[in-house]
Amino acid sequence: MHHKFFETPIWIQNIDPKRLNLVSKNFKPNWLSETPSSFSENEEDNYMDEDGKNYLKEQILFCLQEFGIKDIDIIQIWRNIYNNGDYQEKHCHVNSMFSFTIYEKVSKPQTVFEHPAHELIYATGVDKYISPYMLPDIKQNQMILWPSYLKHMVKKSYKSMTISGNVVVK
Repeated sequence: MHHKFFETPIWIQNIDPKRLNLVSKNFKPNWLSETPSSFSENEEDNYMDEDGKNYLKEQILFCLQEFGIKDIDIIQIWRNIYNNGDYQEKHCHVNSMFSFTIYEKVSKPQTVFEHPAHELIYATGVDKYISPYMLPDIKQNQMILWPSYLKHMVKKSYKSMTISGNVVVK
């Protein structure tokens, strides 16, 4: 009998980015990749009105309902712009429980998720049967939500814009 242990839940949900009413400013090169981003600790750099916050919370809570989660805080939100080969190095999101990316403008998503045991998968040769990486099939106007501990990266991208953020359960 086939069983799966230690599965990592990931949700893909249709979403209307315009309904977030998100205004992002002060884009600057961020991280080692120098990806243009509005990532900031200053909430004024990424302002979302109450209607936008409520809409986003509803979308996220819909995904998390199987866990019985009734309330969340969106603790951070920002935009990333990928122009001529911009990318994002491998990373995870700390100080949060779940993270999301909304594909606001994209022709071909380039987000790659890494299996938590990817080194062992390669070392044992089981990579022939279990993939150490996953490139989800996501389209424009969709959101992907995942546990924040999951490492991911963005391959070289062109003319794309995403909205990313972090969530904690109340």
